[in-house]
Amino acid sequence: MFDPLDLYDSPVVEVSHNVVEPYVSTGSSKVNEQKNKYFFEEDEEDIPITVLDLPAIKYATPNVVLTVLKLLRSDTQLNFKCDNGSNTKIESEEDIETFCIKREISKTCQDEIVDWYVNRWPNSLLNTLSKIVNKIPKLKTTESKDKLLGYYTSIVRYCEQHKQTEETEVSTLELILKEASLRISESCGRTAFPSMYRDFQFNNLQKVIQLFEPSMTADNLGWKTWGASMVLSQTLVEDDIIFDFNSFININKQKKLRVLELGSGTGLVGIAWAIKWKELKEHNRQNDKSIDMEIHLTDLPDIVTNLKKNVTNNDLDGWAFADTLDWTDPSSFIDQYGEEQFDVILVADPIYSPDHPQWVVNMIDKFLTPGGICHFEIPIRDKYAKERQVLVDLLEENKFKVIESKYEEGNDDWGLVKYLYRKIIRKK
Repeated sequence: MFDPLDLYDSPVVEVSHNVVEPYVSTGSSKVNEQKNKYFFEEDEEDIPITVLDLPAIKYATPNVVLTVLKLLRSDTQLNFKCDNGSNTKIESEEDIETFCIKREISKTCQDEIVDWYVNRWPNSLLNTLSKIVNKIPKLKTTESKDKLLGYYTSIVRYCEQHKQTEETEVSTLELILKEASLRISESCGRTAFPSMYRDFQFNNLQKVIQLFEPSMTADNLGWKTWGASMVLSQTLVEDDIIFDFNSFININKQKKLRVLELGSGTGLVGIAWAIKWKELKEHNRQNDKSIDMEIHLTDLPDIVTNLKKNVTNNDLDGWAFADTLDWTDPSSFIDQYGEEQFDVILVADPIYSPDHPQWVVNMIDKFLTPGGICHFEIPIRDKYAKERQVLVDLLEENKFKVIESKYEEGNDDWGLVKYLYRKIIRKK
């Protein structure tokens, strides 16, 4: 396992550079001269670059190094998998411009890095902007983590040694130091990762959900999206029976379904439910199927601020409510929303302490209406086998009946995880 403290004791890593012989075209020199230096049609696609092709900070201009660090940023993740662009080539000038805007790479920095590889440190593999934006980001998947860490730490070391000198503008060095430090953090696993966005895309759901996750300071587990939430979300949005308007009209005379999510975290399950309901509601608007739905996403106070942000960012203001619900004392939630119970309760990954089984059952017992349904998704962690059994026993003691149970698999930051899905009903 990588320990970032090792970086300060490691020997100095000098990144050498080999000058690559310029590529000589067999075509007409006049034709070659007319080609835009930023966009070559003939790209040496099959020849990968290495860390040795990256500019060393003691030779390159600050803007060139800063641009490279921005190109090596981690991309937005989709369903816990980071798409580093290894299978997608950025070809058109418009796509390249969009890519650079997204990475905050100015036109000045674009010009400087092209000039570096064309005139200052010639390299035929990186002598156009098209090659640069396509090849450098792929190093995250083609080059070893240790070599990239060596490159990042050499930059950090240089910045620390030279930030008091007058040779380089201090503000630029600070930006470089910040970017290099972030690249190191991104290489240290999720617990060291800086704030990030994740995208989630599900079958049977039109909208891609985007969630913001703050960095996991103070071991605040609610700031990370967990794999159980993704698996449960997919199970729910694929089940058309759950969102059958006619069924709900038949069982709910007020034509209003009340849904509660316990321990929402970043809000994936509740947001997926609300978006699915919103899509169906808008689709059925002309059919006069006017059943309403009220969904509450809840967690502890430290988590709710980010939870509200994710509700807003997914255009769910007015469709979903995010607020505090403390499992040990739900009085503030009751004071705000009343004693009325809920038709559906959603719970994903609720057990990470010995107290949680009792607290979760207490909440379900208090808030689930007779005949109501609760959807559970629980990861199969060896460490919490006892707590899972306690949860099962407590649900049975409180007259909750399991009506569906199945094992599932899904991704998380650390790989494939096995989960147990259970659908329970409160006996009338």
